[in-house]
Amino acid sequence: MRLRSSALLLLLPVLAGLPTLPQPTPAPRVDTPILEFVRDRAAATADATALATAAKAFDATLAKCDGHGATWRATAVDGGGITLRATRWNSVEAAEAAALQLDGDATAKAFAGATMPEQHSAAHFRQLRTQTYHDAPCGHLEVVVFRTRPGVTREANLQKFDAAEADFAQGKGLLGHSLWLAPDGHWVHLLLWASADDYAKTGKALFAKPGVGGWIRSLDFQRFVVHRGDVVR
Repeated sequence: MRLRSSALLLLLPVLAGLPTLPQPTPAPRVDTPILEFVRDRAAATADATALATAAKAFDATLAKCDGHGATWRATAVDGGGITLRATRWNSVEAAEAAALQLDGDATAKAFAGATMPEQHSAAHFRQLRTQTYHDAPCGHLEVVVFRTRPGVTREANLQKFDAAEADFAQGKGLLGHSLWLAPDGHWVHLLLWASADDYAKTGKALFAKPGVGGWIRSLDFQRFVVHRGDVVR
């Protein structure tokens, strides 16, 4: 035993001189909320009433899935028989479990039959920031999908977004908003408005605010798409 201890003492200076191995990056927490966003286009054989009925039944089934946080469905302002769906899941595991649970579900099949198949792929984003100002029903949904300008890091974008929070908090009719990021580098800014009128009066005015204006300048407007619509009750 004494020989082993002596050998270890001799090795200590050598071990101290070895370079420190890099620590593995912690994996994202599985309980981080996930946003699922999809645009559903009505199939040529489905009328508006059939699509609305199928969507309502499908969304009710979604709400029963474990880990479902909230779903907002809106009729897109650009028409074309498109509805927008934003669903917040409590974790990526909940979103994955729901997808398996819905496979073969009758309401899911009916909804798939009322929409165009190529529109079923959903994008998933991880929540990084969220704020709620008023606990009231959302009347108008705004989903901004964007990339940042080349050279703008994740941390820099978050800093500018945080600096704009005071401006967003003063937005009349803005019930709350959140910022999300996908693994491919696409961001989503989800805004919940009390009504379309509130969006029209306040939304553009926010761009003139110093904090919001400073954040907006870090975004790439060549890769910037706004989806809006009145929420379906």
